[in-house]
Amino acid sequence: PNAQYFHTPGNVAQDMAAGFHNYAIEVNQDNIKWYIDNWLTRTLPKTNGVPFPSNAGQARMGIWDGSQTSGWAGTVDWTKAPFITEVEWFKFTPYC
Repeated sequence: PNAQYFHTPGNVAQDMAAGFHNYAIEVNQDNIKWYIDNWLTRTLPKTNGVPFPSNAGQARMGIWDGSQTSGWAGTVDWTKAPFITEVEWFKFTPYC
C-alpha cells in the first residue's frame, strides 16, 4: 500500500488530518494492538529475540518522525515545520 495511507482504517486513502480520530493501543503479555476508529491497524506479537516493550505503564503522545522506518511510515518534509498535533481528549487505562 501507499506509505502515506499505510495503517489507516481499511488501508483506504484518506486525509487523516481532516478531523479527529479515535486511537487505541492494547498492550498485553502476548502482543500489542493498534486501532484507529475501532479498526485494528497493526498487531505486534511477542516473539523470542525481537525487542518488545517492557514498561507499558507509561503513555506518551506527540508527533512521531517516521523518516527512519524504511519508508512504510512516510517521510518528514522539515521545510514545512513547525508541526502541530491537536488532542481532543486522552484516556489511559493500564492493563498490566
